[in-house]
Amino acid sequence: MPRVRQALRFALDPPVVQRRACARHAGAARNAYNWGLERVQETLRARRAFTVLALRQGRPWMTRAPGPPRWSVRCRRR
Repeated sequence: MPRVRQALRFALDPPVVQRRACARHAGAARNAYNWGLERVQETLRARRAFTVLALRQGRPWMTRAPGPPRWSVRCRRR
């Protein structure tokens, strides 16, 4: 017996206040994602630079990275 697939589509029409709140939330989420991505890319760039430097100095044993970059950040309280 074939499976029946059904899709439903809903149109959202929030009030202006809710629309602005959703836009702010999406903007904050994008900003947080970009910030975290930049931190990871910065860590990877630093590791590549360290590896190149170690190889130029003839120290291949120093090229072993300490593992993947941290994907989470602990927030510090003020």
